[in-house]
Amino acid sequence: MSPRRLLLALLLGLLVPRAALANVGRAVTGGELHGPLAAQGPTRVRVDGEELSFHLTGDLAAADVSAVYTMTNAGPEPSGSDVAFVFVQGEERHTANAAAPSITADGAPIPFRTADEDELLAPRLAAWLAAHPGVERALKALEHVDPVRVDRAELALLSAAVQAAGGRARTDCEDLLRWYQDQRASGAAHSSESRRGETMLAARIAIPAEVDELRKGWSKLAEGRMTWLFFHLDFTPGQQRTVSVRYRHTPSKDWAKHVNPTFGYDYLLSPASSWASFGPLKIAIHLPEGAELCSSSLPLREDKAVRRAELAGLPDGELRFEVTSHNGLFLGLNAPAGYLALLAGLLALVTVPVARIAGQTWARASTPLRRGLLCVFGTGIAAFVLDLLVVAAASALFPDRAFGFGYDGLFLITLMVLAATLGAIVASFRAAGRARVWPAQA
Repeated sequence: MSPRRLLLALLLGLLVPRAALANVGRAVTGGELHGPLAAQGPTRVRVDGEELSFHLTGDLAAADVSAVYTMTNAGPEPSGSDVAFVFVQGEERHTANAAAPSITADGAPIPFRTADEDELLAPRLAAWLAAHPGVERALKALEHVDPVRVDRAELALLSAAVQAAGGRARTDCEDLLRWYQDQRASGAAHSSESRRGETMLAARIAIPAEVDELRKGWSKLAEGRMTWLFFHLDFTPGQQRTVSVRYRHTPSKDWAKHVNPTFGYDYLLSPASSWASFGPLKIAIHLPEGAELCSSSLPLREDKAVRRAELAGLPDGELRFEVTSHNGLFLGLNAPAGYLALLAGLLALVTVPVARIAGQTWARASTPLRRGLLCVFGTGIAAFVLDLLVVAAASALFPDRAFGFGYDGLFLITLMVLAATLGAIVASFRAAGRARVWPAQA
Protein backbone atom coordinates (compact mmCIF):
# COMPACT_ATOMS: atom_id res chain seq x y z
CA MET A 1 0.00 0.00 0.00
CA SER A 2 1.33 3.43 -0.93
CA PRO A 3 2.04 5.97 1.84
CA ARG A 4 -0.78 8.18 0.53
CA ARG A 5 -3.38 5.39 0.73
CA LEU A 6 -2.12 4.30 4.14
CA LEU A 7 -2.53 7.85 5.48
CA LEU A 8 -6.06 8.06 4.07
CA ALA A 9 -7.02 4.72 5.64
CA LEU A 10 -5.69 5.78 9.03
CA LEU A 11 -7.56 9.09 8.91
CA LEU A 12 -10.83 7.44 7.91
CA GLY A 13 -10.31 4.90 10.69
CA LEU A 14 -10.45 7.74 13.21
CA LEU A 15 -13.94 8.64 12.00
CA VAL A 16 -15.62 5.31 11.38
CA PRO A 17 -15.84 3.92 14.93
CA ARG A 18 -17.64 6.94 16.36
CA ALA A 19 -19.58 8.24 13.38
CA ALA A 20 -20.73 4.91 11.99
CA LEU A 21 -20.74 2.35 14.78
CA ALA A 22 -22.54 4.73 17.13
CA ASN A 23 -25.47 4.84 14.70
CA VAL A 24 -25.99 1.14 14.02
CA GLY A 25 -29.56 -0.01 14.60
CA ARG A 26 -32.95 1.64 14.85
CA ALA A 27 -33.47 5.20 16.04
CA VAL A 28 -36.41 4.31 18.32
CA THR A 29 -37.13 1.21 20.41
CA GLY A 30 -40.53 0.75 22.03
CA GLY A 31 -40.81 0.65 25.79
CA GLU A 32 -43.19 -0.86 28.27
CA LEU A 33 -46.62 0.57 28.97
CA HIS A 34 -48.34 0.19 32.32
CA GLY A 35 -51.79 1.02 33.58
CA PRO A 36 -53.72 1.51 36.82
CA LEU A 37 -55.80 -0.93 38.81
CA ALA A 38 -59.11 -1.55 37.05
CA ALA A 39 -62.27 -3.22 38.31
CA GLN A 40 -63.35 -6.29 36.34
CA GLY A 41 -67.06 -5.67 36.63
CA PRO A 42 -69.67 -3.43 38.33
CA THR A 43 -68.52 -2.28 41.77
CA ARG A 44 -69.45 0.10 44.59
CA VAL A 45 -65.81 0.55 45.50
CA ARG A 46 -64.44 4.02 44.83
CA VAL A 47 -60.88 5.32 44.63
CA ASP A 48 -60.51 8.16 47.11
CA GLY A 49 -57.11 9.04 45.69
CA GLU A 50 -53.99 7.75 43.95
CA GLU A 51 -50.38 8.76 44.50
CA LEU A 52 -48.25 7.84 41.50
CA SER A 53 -44.46 8.17 41.81
CA PHE A 54 -41.66 7.59 39.28
CA HIS A 55 -38.11 7.34 40.67
CA LEU A 56 -35.84 7.40 37.61
CA THR A 57 -32.46 5.68 37.72
CA GLY A 58 -29.27 7.67 37.15
CA ASP A 59 -29.04 6.69 33.46
CA LEU A 60 -32.80 7.33 32.95
CA ALA A 61 -33.12 3.85 31.38
CA ALA A 62 -35.58 2.62 34.02
CA ALA A 63 -37.83 3.86 36.78
CA ASP A 64 -39.07 2.35 40.02
CA VAL A 65 -42.79 3.10 40.02
CA SER A 66 -45.09 3.18 43.01
CA ALA A 67 -48.88 3.55 42.75
CA VAL A 68 -50.70 3.83 46.08
CA TYR A 69 -54.51 3.73 46.03
CA THR A 70 -56.84 4.68 48.88
CA MET A 71 -60.08 2.76 48.22
CA THR A 72 -63.43 2.67 50.02
CA ASN A 73 -66.48 0.44 49.70
CA ALA A 74 -69.28 2.99 49.33
CA GLY A 75 -72.02 0.34 49.36
CA PRO A 76 -74.09 -0.97 52.31
CA GLU A 77 -73.08 -4.55 51.60
CA PRO A 78 -69.74 -6.39 51.64
CA SER A 79 -67.98 -6.14 48.30
CA GLY A 80 -65.60 -8.48 46.57
CA SER A 81 -63.82 -6.88 43.61
CA ASP A 82 -61.84 -8.67 40.96
CA VAL A 83 -59.00 -6.36 39.95
CA ALA A 84 -56.66 -6.31 36.96
CA PHE A 85 -53.30 -4.63 36.49
CA VAL A 86 -51.99 -4.55 32.91
CA PHE A 87 -48.62 -3.97 31.30
CA VAL A 88 -47.49 -3.99 27.68
CA GLN A 89 -44.06 -5.46 27.06
CA GLY A 90 -41.46 -3.37 25.29
CA GLU A 91 -39.13 -4.29 22.46
CA GLU A 92 -36.11 -4.93 24.66
CA ARG A 93 -35.73 -8.70 25.08
CA HIS A 94 -35.05 -8.54 28.82
CA THR A 95 -38.39 -6.88 29.53
CA ALA A 96 -40.18 -10.16 28.86
CA ASN A 97 -38.41 -11.66 31.88
CA ALA A 98 -38.70 -8.63 34.14
CA ALA A 99 -39.60 -9.20 37.78
CA ALA A 100 -43.32 -9.25 38.50
CA PRO A 101 -44.82 -6.26 40.28
CA SER A 102 -45.32 -6.24 44.04
CA ILE A 103 -48.94 -5.83 45.20
CA THR A 104 -49.97 -5.25 48.81
CA ALA A 105 -53.20 -4.34 50.60
CA ASP A 106 -52.88 -2.61 53.96
CA GLY A 107 -49.22 -3.67 54.00
CA ALA A 108 -49.87 -7.39 53.41
CA PRO A 109 -48.87 -9.09 50.12
CA ILE A 110 -51.75 -10.08 47.83
CA PRO A 111 -51.55 -13.29 45.77
CA PHE A 112 -52.20 -12.80 42.08
CA ARG A 113 -52.13 -14.75 38.86
CA THR A 114 -50.54 -13.66 35.60
CA ALA A 115 -52.03 -14.23 32.17
CA ASP A 116 -51.04 -12.89 28.78
CA GLU A 117 -53.15 -12.52 25.65
CA ASP A 118 -52.34 -16.01 24.41
CA GLU A 119 -53.43 -17.61 27.67
CA LEU A 120 -56.71 -15.69 27.78
CA LEU A 121 -57.58 -16.23 24.12
CA ALA A 122 -56.48 -19.88 23.77
CA PRO A 123 -59.61 -21.45 25.35
CA ARG A 124 -61.89 -19.09 23.42
CA LEU A 125 -60.15 -19.93 20.16
CA ALA A 126 -60.38 -23.67 20.89
CA ALA A 127 -64.10 -23.32 21.68
CA TRP A 128 -64.68 -21.44 18.43
CA LEU A 129 -62.89 -24.13 16.46
CA ALA A 130 -64.94 -26.89 18.15
CA ALA A 131 -68.15 -25.04 17.25
CA HIS A 132 -67.20 -24.82 13.57
CA PRO A 133 -66.23 -28.30 12.31
CA GLY A 134 -66.04 -27.03 8.74
CA VAL A 135 -63.06 -24.84 9.65
CA GLU A 136 -61.38 -27.69 11.52
CA ARG A 137 -61.76 -30.00 8.50
CA ALA A 138 -60.14 -27.37 6.27
CA LEU A 139 -57.30 -26.95 8.77
CA LYS A 140 -56.80 -30.70 9.15
CA ALA A 141 -56.46 -31.05 5.37
CA LEU A 142 -53.51 -28.65 5.54
CA GLU A 143 -52.01 -30.01 8.75
CA HIS A 144 -48.75 -31.20 7.18
CA VAL A 145 -48.11 -28.45 4.62
CA ASP A 146 -45.80 -25.46 4.97
CA PRO A 147 -48.00 -22.38 5.65
CA VAL A 148 -45.64 -20.22 3.58
CA ARG A 149 -45.34 -22.55 0.57
CA VAL A 150 -48.86 -23.94 0.52
CA ASP A 151 -50.90 -23.55 -2.65
CA ARG A 152 -52.94 -20.33 -2.53
CA ALA A 153 -55.98 -22.22 -3.84
CA GLU A 154 -55.89 -24.53 -0.81
CA LEU A 155 -55.70 -21.57 1.54
CA ALA A 156 -58.62 -19.99 -0.31
CA LEU A 157 -60.81 -22.93 0.78
CA LEU A 158 -59.73 -22.35 4.38
CA SER A 159 -60.42 -18.61 4.10
CA ALA A 160 -63.91 -19.30 2.78
CA ALA A 161 -64.63 -21.61 5.72
CA VAL A 162 -63.35 -19.02 8.21
CA GLN A 163 -65.49 -16.29 6.66
CA ALA A 164 -68.56 -18.55 6.77
CA ALA A 165 -67.89 -19.05 10.50
CA GLY A 166 -67.83 -15.29 11.12
CA GLY A 167 -64.07 -14.85 11.06
CA ARG A 168 -62.06 -11.99 9.58
CA ALA A 169 -60.23 -13.74 6.76
CA ARG A 170 -58.64 -10.71 5.14
CA THR A 171 -55.44 -12.67 4.62
CA ASP A 172 -54.79 -16.24 3.53
CA CYS A 173 -55.19 -17.46 7.13
CA GLU A 174 -51.54 -18.46 7.40
CA ASP A 175 -51.43 -17.42 11.08
CA LEU A 176 -54.47 -19.54 11.90
CA LEU A 177 -52.95 -22.53 10.08
CA ARG A 178 -49.61 -22.08 11.83
CA TRP A 179 -51.33 -21.97 15.24
CA TYR A 180 -53.33 -25.12 14.43
CA GLN A 181 -50.23 -27.00 13.31
CA ASP A 182 -48.37 -26.06 16.49
CA GLN A 183 -51.31 -27.19 18.63
CA ARG A 184 -51.40 -30.56 16.84
CA ALA A 185 -47.64 -31.12 16.79
CA SER A 186 -46.55 -33.96 19.06
CA GLY A 187 -43.03 -32.55 19.59
CA ALA A 188 -41.82 -29.08 20.42
CA ALA A 189 -40.71 -28.11 16.95
CA HIS A 190 -40.50 -24.48 17.99
CA SER A 191 -39.34 -22.90 21.21
CA SER A 192 -41.91 -21.34 23.50
CA GLU A 193 -40.36 -17.95 22.71
CA SER A 194 -40.89 -18.43 18.97
CA ARG A 195 -44.54 -19.33 19.58
CA ARG A 196 -45.25 -16.22 21.63
CA GLY A 197 -48.06 -14.27 20.06
CA GLU A 198 -49.24 -17.04 17.70
CA THR A 199 -52.57 -17.44 19.50
CA MET A 200 -53.21 -13.69 19.32
CA LEU A 201 -52.51 -13.64 15.56
CA ALA A 202 -54.80 -16.62 15.00
CA ALA A 203 -57.50 -15.08 17.19
CA ARG A 204 -57.42 -11.87 15.16
CA ILE A 205 -58.57 -13.97 12.21
CA ALA A 206 -61.02 -16.33 13.93
CA ILE A 207 -62.51 -14.31 16.81
CA PRO A 208 -61.70 -10.65 16.12
CA ALA A 209 -64.58 -9.36 18.25
CA GLU A 210 -63.20 -11.11 21.33
CA VAL A 211 -59.72 -9.70 20.68
CA ASP A 212 -61.20 -6.20 20.44
CA GLU A 213 -63.16 -6.74 23.67
CA LEU A 214 -60.07 -8.02 25.48
CA ARG A 215 -58.07 -4.93 24.55
CA LYS A 216 -60.93 -2.48 24.94
CA GLY A 217 -59.96 0.38 27.22
CA TRP A 218 -56.38 -0.86 27.63
CA SER A 219 -54.49 -0.33 24.39
CA LYS A 220 -54.83 3.38 23.62
CA LEU A 221 -51.08 3.96 23.51
CA ALA A 222 -49.63 0.74 22.15
CA GLU A 223 -50.21 -2.39 20.13
CA GLY A 224 -47.59 -4.41 21.98
CA ARG A 225 -47.98 -7.70 23.75
CA MET A 226 -50.22 -7.33 26.81
CA THR A 227 -50.10 -9.18 30.14
CA TRP A 228 -52.56 -8.95 33.02
CA LEU A 229 -52.17 -9.52 36.75
CA PHE A 230 -55.45 -10.56 38.35
CA PHE A 231 -56.21 -10.51 42.06
CA HIS A 232 -59.19 -10.18 44.42
CA LEU A 233 -60.03 -7.55 47.04
CA ASP A 234 -62.66 -7.94 49.77
CA PHE A 235 -64.29 -4.96 51.50
CA THR A 236 -66.70 -4.78 54.38
CA PRO A 237 -69.38 -2.05 54.20
CA GLY A 238 -67.70 1.35 54.40
CA GLN A 239 -64.22 -0.17 54.76
CA GLN A 240 -61.26 1.85 53.50
CA ARG A 241 -58.15 0.02 52.30
CA THR A 242 -54.74 1.06 50.97
CA VAL A 243 -53.51 -0.89 47.94
CA SER A 244 -49.95 -0.43 46.67
CA VAL A 245 -48.43 -1.56 43.38
CA ARG A 246 -44.67 -1.36 42.78
CA TYR A 247 -42.73 -2.35 39.68
CA ARG A 248 -39.74 -1.51 37.45
CA HIS A 249 -40.62 0.34 34.24
CA THR A 250 -38.46 0.17 31.09
CA PRO A 251 -39.14 3.18 28.80
CA SER A 252 -38.94 3.68 25.08
CA LYS A 253 -35.62 4.98 23.78
CA ASP A 254 -35.18 7.56 21.01
CA TRP A 255 -31.62 8.06 19.73
CA ALA A 256 -32.50 10.77 17.19
CA LYS A 257 -34.21 13.58 19.14
CA HIS A 258 -31.13 14.62 21.10
CA VAL A 259 -27.44 13.76 21.31
CA ASN A 260 -28.08 11.80 24.50
CA PRO A 261 -30.95 9.29 24.29
CA THR A 262 -34.48 10.49 25.00
CA PHE A 263 -36.51 8.11 27.17
CA GLY A 264 -40.31 8.00 27.02
CA TYR A 265 -42.53 6.75 29.86
CA ASP A 266 -46.16 5.79 29.21
CA TYR A 267 -48.85 5.18 31.84
CA LEU A 268 -52.52 4.51 31.10
CA LEU A 269 -54.93 6.45 33.29
CA SER A 270 -58.33 6.01 31.63
CA PRO A 271 -58.94 2.35 32.71
CA ALA A 272 -59.23 3.60 36.30
CA SER A 273 -62.63 5.01 35.37
CA SER A 274 -63.98 1.46 35.91
CA TRP A 275 -64.31 2.21 39.66
CA ALA A 276 -67.43 3.75 41.16
CA SER A 277 -65.58 7.09 41.26
CA PHE A 278 -62.03 8.36 41.20
CA GLY A 279 -60.72 11.07 43.52
CA PRO A 280 -57.56 13.22 43.44
CA LEU A 281 -54.54 12.03 41.51
CA LYS A 282 -51.06 13.07 42.61
CA ILE A 283 -48.10 12.48 40.30
CA ALA A 284 -44.42 12.86 41.26
CA ILE A 285 -41.52 12.31 38.86
CA HIS A 286 -38.17 12.19 40.67
CA LEU A 287 -35.31 13.15 38.34
CA PRO A 288 -31.64 12.34 38.99
CA GLU A 289 -28.90 14.95 38.69
CA GLY A 290 -28.37 16.16 35.13
CA ALA A 291 -31.77 15.01 33.89
CA GLU A 292 -34.16 17.22 31.93
CA LEU A 293 -37.90 16.75 31.45
CA CYS A 294 -38.36 17.31 27.71
CA SER A 295 -42.13 16.99 27.44
CA SER A 296 -45.21 15.84 29.31
CA SER A 297 -48.82 15.19 28.30
CA LEU A 298 -49.94 16.71 31.62
CA PRO A 299 -48.89 20.06 33.13
CA LEU A 300 -46.21 19.55 35.78
CA ARG A 301 -44.74 22.03 38.23
CA GLU A 302 -41.10 22.08 39.25
CA ASP A 303 -40.24 21.28 42.86
CA LYS A 304 -36.43 21.07 42.98
CA ALA A 305 -35.57 17.67 41.45
CA VAL A 306 -39.21 16.56 41.35
CA ARG A 307 -41.92 17.35 38.81
CA ARG A 308 -45.40 17.25 40.34
CA ALA A 309 -49.04 17.37 39.34
CA GLU A 310 -52.15 17.42 41.53
CA LEU A 311 -55.37 16.68 39.66
CA ALA A 312 -58.91 16.66 41.03
CA GLY A 313 -59.65 13.44 39.15
CA LEU A 314 -58.74 11.50 36.05
CA PRO A 315 -57.63 13.67 33.09
CA ASP A 316 -59.01 13.24 29.60
CA GLY A 317 -55.86 11.62 28.22
CA GLU A 318 -53.07 9.33 29.35
CA LEU A 319 -49.73 10.16 30.94
CA ARG A 320 -46.60 10.30 28.82
CA PHE A 321 -43.41 12.14 29.59
CA GLU A 322 -39.95 12.23 28.02
CA VAL A 323 -36.60 12.80 29.69
CA THR A 324 -33.01 13.17 28.57
CA SER A 325 -29.68 13.73 30.31
CA HIS A 326 -27.13 16.54 30.10
CA ASN A 327 -24.35 14.40 31.54
CA GLY A 328 -21.32 13.82 29.30
CA LEU A 329 -22.16 16.65 26.89
CA PHE A 330 -19.73 19.25 25.54
CA LEU A 331 -20.66 22.74 26.76
CA GLY A 332 -24.07 21.34 27.70
CA LEU A 333 -25.12 21.02 24.04
CA ASN A 334 -27.73 18.29 23.51
CA ALA A 335 -28.70 19.03 19.90
CA PRO A 336 -26.67 17.95 16.83
CA ALA A 337 -27.16 21.40 15.29
CA GLY A 338 -24.98 22.95 18.01
CA TYR A 339 -22.12 20.53 17.39
CA LEU A 340 -22.37 20.97 13.62
CA ALA A 341 -22.18 24.76 14.10
CA LEU A 342 -19.13 24.37 16.32
CA LEU A 343 -17.49 22.08 13.79
CA ALA A 344 -18.23 24.49 10.93
CA GLY A 345 -16.59 27.29 12.92
CA LEU A 346 -13.53 25.15 13.65
CA LEU A 347 -13.18 24.17 10.01
CA ALA A 348 -13.37 27.81 8.90
CA LEU A 349 -10.96 28.90 11.64
CA VAL A 350 -8.36 26.36 10.49
CA THR A 351 -8.97 26.47 6.74
CA VAL A 352 -8.89 30.23 6.10
CA PRO A 353 -5.40 30.98 7.56
CA VAL A 354 -3.91 27.95 5.84
CA ALA A 355 -5.54 28.95 2.54
CA ARG A 356 -4.14 32.47 2.83
CA ILE A 357 -0.62 31.09 3.30
CA ALA A 358 -1.11 28.70 0.39
CA GLY A 359 -2.42 31.49 -1.84
CA GLN A 360 0.63 33.61 -1.06
CA THR A 361 2.84 30.67 -2.05
CA TRP A 362 0.90 29.90 -5.26
CA ALA A 363 1.19 33.59 -6.31
CA ARG A 364 4.76 32.85 -7.40
CA ALA A 365 3.57 30.29 -9.99
CA SER A 366 5.05 30.80 -13.49
CA THR A 367 1.69 31.17 -15.32
CA PRO A 368 -1.85 32.25 -14.38
CA LEU A 369 -3.17 28.79 -15.38
CA ARG A 370 -0.75 27.01 -13.10
CA ARG A 371 -1.51 29.46 -10.31
CA GLY A 372 -5.27 28.78 -10.70
CA LEU A 373 -4.82 25.00 -10.71
CA LEU A 374 -2.66 25.11 -7.60
CA CYS A 375 -5.18 27.33 -5.81
CA VAL A 376 -8.18 25.15 -6.69
CA PHE A 377 -6.79 21.64 -6.52
CA GLY A 378 -3.67 22.02 -4.39
CA THR A 379 -5.35 24.13 -1.72
CA GLY A 380 -8.62 22.17 -1.97
CA ILE A 381 -6.96 18.79 -1.41
CA ALA A 382 -4.73 20.10 1.36
CA ALA A 383 -7.69 21.77 3.07
CA PHE A 384 -9.78 18.57 2.81
CA VAL A 385 -7.02 16.50 4.46
CA LEU A 386 -6.61 19.15 7.15
CA ASP A 387 -10.39 19.24 7.68
CA LEU A 388 -10.37 15.45 8.01
CA LEU A 389 -7.93 15.78 10.91
CA VAL A 390 -10.14 18.45 12.52
CA VAL A 391 -13.24 16.25 12.20
CA ALA A 392 -11.36 13.28 13.65
CA ALA A 393 -10.28 15.35 16.65
CA ALA A 394 -13.80 16.73 17.11
CA SER A 395 -15.30 13.23 16.92
CA ALA A 396 -12.96 12.10 19.69
CA LEU A 397 -13.77 15.16 21.82
CA PHE A 398 -17.54 15.34 21.29
CA PRO A 399 -19.99 12.70 22.64
CA ASP A 400 -21.41 9.87 20.53
CA ARG A 401 -24.07 10.93 18.00
CA ALA A 402 -22.99 14.58 18.43
CA PHE A 403 -23.48 15.13 14.70
CA GLY A 404 -26.85 13.34 14.52
CA PHE A 405 -28.19 9.82 14.15
CA GLY A 406 -27.79 7.82 10.97
CA TYR A 407 -26.70 10.50 8.50
CA ASP A 408 -23.86 12.25 10.31
CA GLY A 409 -21.29 10.94 7.82
CA LEU A 410 -23.07 12.76 4.98
CA PHE A 411 -23.18 16.00 6.97
CA LEU A 412 -19.49 15.75 7.85
CA ILE A 413 -18.39 15.14 4.28
CA THR A 414 -20.55 18.05 3.12
CA LEU A 415 -18.97 20.35 5.70
CA MET A 416 -15.47 19.24 4.71
CA VAL A 417 -16.18 19.79 1.01
CA LEU A 418 -17.57 23.27 1.74
CA ALA A 419 -14.56 24.09 3.90
CA ALA A 420 -12.18 22.87 1.18
CA THR A 421 -14.07 24.97 -1.39
CA LEU A 422 -13.79 27.99 0.90
CA GLY A 423 -10.06 27.33 1.16
CA ALA A 424 -9.70 27.23 -2.61
CA ILE A 425 -11.57 30.54 -2.99
CA VAL A 426 -9.54 32.26 -0.27
CA ALA A 427 -6.29 30.95 -1.79
CA SER A 428 -7.31 32.18 -5.26
CA PHE A 429 -8.06 35.71 -4.07
CA ARG A 430 -4.88 35.78 -2.00
CA ALA A 431 -2.77 34.54 -4.92
CA ALA A 432 -4.31 37.06 -7.32
CA GLY A 433 -3.60 39.89 -4.94
CA ARG A 434 0.00 38.83 -4.33
CA ALA A 435 0.60 38.27 -8.05
CA ARG A 436 0.00 41.94 -8.70
CA VAL A 437 2.67 42.75 -6.09
CA TRP A 438 5.15 40.34 -7.70
CA PRO A 439 4.53 40.85 -11.43
CA ALA A 440 7.82 39.31 -12.36
CA GLN A 441 7.05 36.05 -10.62
CA ALA A 442 3.41 36.04 -11.74
